[in-house]
Order: sequence, then structure tokens, then C-alpha cells
Amino acid sequence: MRRLIGFILCAVVFVCSAAPGANAQDAKVSATARVDTARTVVGDAITYEIKVEGARSADTPVLGEISGANVSYIGGSDSSVSSVMIINGRRSETRRESYVMQWRITPTREGTLRIPAAEVRVGGAILKTGAVIVRVGAAQQTGDMTLVVRAGRDRVYVGEAVEVVIRWRCMLSPRTAEFTNIGKDQDGIRWFDAPASPNGERQELELLGERVVAAQRVVQTSSGQAIEFEIRRFVVPQRSGKVVIGPLSVRSDLVVRKARGFFDRDQTRRAGAVSDAVVLDVQPLPTRSAGDGQRGAVLVGRYEVRASASRARVRMGDPLTVTVRVIGAMAGRVGTFRLDEIPGFSDGFRISDEVERRELDDGSLGLTYTVRVTSDEVTEIPAVELVCFDTEKEQYRTIRSRAIPLHVEATRVVTATDGFGAAGAGSGSGVEDAGGGIMHNYSGEVLLRPMGFSIVDAARSAVWVGAAATPPTLFAGALVLIGARRARERNGSRKASGRRAIGEARRAIGGAADGEGIAAGVRGYMRDRFEIGGEVTADAIARVAPGESGRGLVGVLERCDAARFGAGESVDIAAMRGEAVGALEAVERAQRKGGSA
Repeated sequence: MRRLIGFILCAVVFVCSAAPGANAQDAKVSATARVDTARTVVGDAITYEIKVEGARSADTPVLGEISGANVSYIGGSDSSVSSVMIINGRRSETRRESYVMQWRITPTREGTLRIPAAEVRVGGAILKTGAVIVRVGAAQQTGDMTLVVRAGRDRVYVGEAVEVVIRWRCMLSPRTAEFTNIGKDQDGIRWFDAPASPNGERQELELLGERVVAAQRVVQTSSGQAIEFEIRRFVVPQRSGKVVIGPLSVRSDLVVRKARGFFDRDQTRRAGAVSDAVVLDVQPLPTRSAGDGQRGAVLVGRYEVRASASRARVRMGDPLTVTVRVIGAMAGRVGTFRLDEIPGFSDGFRISDEVERRELDDGSLGLTYTVRVTSDEVTEIPAVELVCFDTEKEQYRTIRSRAIPLHVEATRVVTATDGFGAAGAGSGSGVEDAGGGIMHNYSGEVLLRPMGFSIVDAARSAVWVGAAATPPTLFAGALVLIGARRARERNGSRKASGRRAIGEARRAIGGAADGEGIAAGVRGYMRDRFEIGGEVTADAIARVAPGESGRGLVGVLERCDAARFGAGESVDIAAMRGEAVGALEAVERAQRKGGSA
């Protein structure tokens, strides 16, 4: 009986001690969503947060596009906390696991902003949050700031670069700057860098998600001195019709009182400003006729091309440097072209495949070529021609550089006669043999024989030669075996890297919706395959993939750029995808064969 009672007591103690662990193990995992404020104004960003309770990690959900707002992911982190308490010698520990993810959401129009429910994957389970509603008021215009946006011209053509100047003035020092495009039409234009104004101190600001350079200066207004930031950008319309820029909104924390000590802080006030919208009347490019030039992409706007040569006199076959400079608003976006595709360079010249590309400080583009003249009948370096649509004269025209006069000296053929003369055998020395005595001299073939000791003659023994040659032979053989093994390892690694890189490139190109996406897939392959750290230019491609395959890849990138910045003609994206994949496969085959195909 006592044994039975003891067994029951032990079982009760075991169940009681195990119960807390079982409850902790079965603790529920949940996900909730919230924002830091339920009311805001247009252009003033809010923080959206998803918190997962009961887990230390979770997959980041895809929020997708939220109507009336710009969304950017900030990041996620483990926010678990634990505490230990010791009371009367008894230790207790509490741990609360959680994981937090945050997004930055900037409203672009007033009204009700609805953030839909999100699905969060935690391990094998999928958790669903609730929807969040935010009330958005009109963008606030305070008296402390003004924002003005001006375009260089309002009647433009598709693909034409228009300079846009943004001036932001503050009566107090700003600590932050948040620019937002609150207009409805945000897809009809592309923004590009423009040379910053030389008047003022250079400052970096974030404009619509990009880091830009602004000129900061102090200006005098009717209300007193103000700090002005001037930002210059190029806008390129992507379609015809009415295209609207903005309005733009800026929100900032202005410093109303500076900190007065180490433990003090600046006192700030939230302020905002809204610009007017800028409307562009975008015209389509007229259809090109046969006389307008059909070669290459069309530049849109006012451009100029100049050429120079390193020498005015050259010997046939010697290298000559030719520099082509393209001057215009978007010259840096002009694709690298080949001189041998320009009329006049096909005969009498041999042009290197390597082209040095430089974007100069004044915004122009410099292309440097190495040229060799192959005929002494060449009298000049031909004019370099490009096709552009002149938006002022509203017509296509071919822009040309000036031809460069060149004096070519023919190469003289050197023969054996030039090296040894043509006079025939020598006439003799006129010295007679003297036999005997101290004046005795010798003549004849006997004088050509070696008369002294020669180590070569002494080493003609087969045993000596074998003993001397064996160590170097063994050492050379070992080097050959080691080199072959390492070559096989490198070849295997390159093949694996190539398969991985081209597989990722196929997926990226297959999902691309335009020429920009296709070009990004091609450049991603080149960086992964050949470990190119900087920009993937024509020079970089030529260095790692010389030959026809590399030139084909450069051509694909140029056609992608033409689709982005060219004449606005219809482009078969599916055909461009197939051409890009084919060019990458050609490069990969060439690398496996030796890299020069």
C-alpha cells in the first residue's frame, strides 16, 4: 500500500513539473500590423510595422504596390527579450520571442490610405495580419519654406532631354528633406543626372529615392535671408501626349533653436512645401525616310560631334589615336559605336576593337580609338557621322565632324641586299704568309678550329650528360603535372560559374519587360561570370570576351540603350530577349573553347 501511494505522489509531481514546459512549447505564434500614426499629410512618411510574436525570425512578406503611396522596405530584426529574477534564492527566467519588420510608406494623395492585410511565413505556417487604415490630409504649405519646379521648355519630343530646375528655400536651417512626387502621372518620364549649378556649395540630398547633388547658397528675400538648394535634373519623356511632372512635395524638420550644451538637443519644427505641376506637351518623332539615315539609334535634341588625331603624319601600319567627342545634353547616354561601321572607314583603315570611353566634366562623351592606316593612298581621316533629330528645326539631320588631313608615308621593304650589300665578295686582305721564325703566321681553315680547352668537348660523355639532365627533367615534369591539375580545377570552377551565371541571366532576361531589364540581365551575367567590379562597358567586355562573341554582346547592349533612349520606335521585346540570350550563349561557348571565338 505504501509503495502504491509513493508511486501516485511521484506521478503527480512529474505531471506538475512538465506542464509549464508543455505550455511554453505550444505557445501560439501570431503576427500583427500597425503604423506609428493613423493621421498624416501628403508627402509625410509613416512607419508601417509587422511584429511576429513567438518566433525569432520570419520571411519578409511582399506588400506589393499600395494605391496612393510609395513603399520602401527598411529591414527586419530580432526583438526578443529575456529576464531573470532571483527571489529568496529561487531563480526564475522569462523569455519573450518576437521579430519586427518595418516599411517606410509615403502617401502621394489625400484621402484614405488602406494598407492591405499581409501574409507572413514563419517556418511552415502562414500568418495573416489585419488591414491598416491611415487618414491622409492635403500637403501642408507653411510660411517657412517654398518649393519651385521649372522646365527649360514645355513643348518637347519623345526621347528629348529637358532640364528641370528645382529650387527649395528655407527660412531656417533644415535637418532633413523628404521629397515626394504627389502627381498622378509618374510613369511617363525618366529622371537623369544633369551638371550641378556652379554657384554655391555642393550638398547631397535624396530626391525621389536617388542621391543627387544640390548647390546650396544663401539668398536675400523680401522676408530676409534664406537658404536655397538648387537641384538640376534631366527629364526624358517616354511617350507622346500630355506628361505632367509633379507636383512635388517636400517635408523637413527645421531647427528653431540650436542646442546650447552637450546634454541639450536642437529644437525643431515640422514644415512642408508643395510645388506647382509642370505640364509637358510631348510630340511623337516623325517617321524617318530613306534620306534621313537609317544606321544606328537616333539622338534627340541638339548634338555636336568633333574628332581629333594624335598625329598629322604617320607611317603606313603605325598606330594612330583618334578621339571622337559627342557634345549634348545626354551625351553620356550615347552608346559606344564602331568607326568601321561609319562610311569612309571601311577601306584603308584597320581599327582596334578596344574603345576607351570617358564621360568628361562638361557632360560630353569622349571615345578614343586606335587606328592603323593600311594604304598610302589615304589622305585624310573621314568625318564621323551620327544621325539626330534636331528638335529646334524639327527635322532629321546627319551631324558630322570635320575630316582630318593626314600625310601617310609608304613603308619601304627591306631585302637581304640592304642588309649585306651588293658588292659581291671581298677583295682580300693583301697579307702574305710568312713561314718560320718569330714572324711566322698561319692561314687556312685550320684557324677556325678551337685550339683551347672546351668544357663542351669534355662533357660529350653519355654518362655525364645523363647525370646532369636527370634533375631538371624530373623537376620540369613535376611542374607540368601540377600545372595540369590546377588548370583542370580552374576549368571546372569556371564551367560551374558559367552555368550558374548564364542560368541567372536567362531568368532575369526572360522576366524583363523592356530594354533596360534585358541590359541589366546581360550586365549581371558579365559581373558574375568574369568578376567585373565596375561598370560593364564595351572596353570591359572586349577585355574578357574578345572576338565576334564579345562584339555581338556589345551590339545587344547598344540596341537595348537605343530602345530606352532612342527614337521611340516600336521594339520587339521578345525578339530582343532571344537575341540577348543567344549572345550570352555565344560568349559562354567561346570561353569554353578558349575565349577568342
